[in-house]
Amino acid sequence: MPTIIVDLIPQGRRNRPGYRLIPRYITIHDTANPNIGADARAHARYLKGDSAAAIPASWHFTVDDSLIIQHLPLDENGWHAGDGTGGAGNRTSIGIEICENKDGIRVEAERNAAWLTAKLLRDFSLDLAQVKQHHHWSGKNCPRVLRERPGGWSSFLEAVRLQLLPSGSTPIVGQAKATVAQAQEWARRRQAQARFVEIAPVYWYFAALTGLRPEVLYAQSAKETAFGHYGGAVQPAQNNWAGIKVEEAAGDSTADFETFGTPEEGVRGHFNHLCAYVGLKPVGEPHGRYRVVLGQPWAGKVRYVEELGGRWAVSADYGISIVRDYLNGLLAVSPPPVPELPPQEPPSPPQKPPALPDEPPEIPGPPEPGLPGEIPDPEPGFPEKPQPGGGGLLSCLSGRLLRCIYEFLKRITARVERAMVKARGEAGSD
Repeated sequence: MPTIIVDLIPQGRRNRPGYRLIPRYITIHDTANPNIGADARAHARYLKGDSAAAIPASWHFTVDDSLIIQHLPLDENGWHAGDGTGGAGNRTSIGIEICENKDGIRVEAERNAAWLTAKLLRDFSLDLAQVKQHHHWSGKNCPRVLRERPGGWSSFLEAVRLQLLPSGSTPIVGQAKATVAQAQEWARRRQAQARFVEIAPVYWYFAALTGLRPEVLYAQSAKETAFGHYGGAVQPAQNNWAGIKVEEAAGDSTADFETFGTPEEGVRGHFNHLCAYVGLKPVGEPHGRYRVVLGQPWAGKVRYVEELGGRWAVSADYGISIVRDYLNGLLAVSPPPVPELPPQEPPSPPQKPPALPDEPPEIPGPPEPGLPGEIPDPEPGFPEKPQPGGGGLLSCLSGRLLRCIYEFLKRITARVERAMVKARGEAGSD
């Protein structure tokens, strides 16, 4: 917020007439004094001197790039509109003079004037249509700087409007409000060059790393590169998606603009450059111009796209154009429908595994040769069945197998014994 200093013209001077003022309009002037040092303080001294009193000339505020000085109470008129002692400009409007001294920053002076104008409109319940040029009252070419710059007056009014509606400004930092597919569809509809469409996912990648809104930077790139067709000093091979200049730029030739090694590096440079504006950390090592931005008094303080005017580019309505001519259109596009997959047959239900029997099957032992049907009695103490808690199915099967082996060995032993008895008998008969 600019600083307002009250330094009133003394009462009784010819250029402080004292007629009652009920503000109905705000009248905008340029000082028409480009001399070095002709700032707000210099004009305050002028208004309290004899030269201004002799004309007489007076207005309510002088605005430069750093402060605002008030010269008259807001319930008294001044002599600034050139329409006579009874004219509506002089008798019903508050006069604001914008400095144009060569050693000042004109863009900042206009920004401060827009802020002051919006404040006065709110204070006196006026609307934007009640902001007038000096030219409106007397036909004088004033405010000459705004009038002679293409779109100057309309961009000033737009800046006032944005000050009146701060909630309507467009944040640069935040979550994406559009998808990659939506942005690419918008670019295709605007006849974008193929590589501009293809680079879109990289914008969403770096947005995730920085916190900047990808659709904002993509829209800015569309403005800077004519949707990837270029056509100005920047060449496509420079992979410069945002018109970023080199650290020591001397003009507006191709050599004055940064060259990035790959299209992806160009997107990284775009994000890093804007990080310097909003106060976020860059991704990797930034380019040279990044450091130039950090040296500006407003570095790290930019919050809205509309504030890029006069900073990223000379035009005061640069940021307004990004939103109005590009971003709004992108956000209005519906993303392309996702193609439907052909219907597939549902998978067959899995077959149920066979139920296990409550008891494992009996495993018969091998029959003893020569002794068909003979089933020996079980050995005392050998369990017929597994005891509770004995290991379940596996334990049960193991027990039965051991029993079979035991029975088999018992039969073999019996046969061997019978064979030995028979052999002794035969030997005795000999």
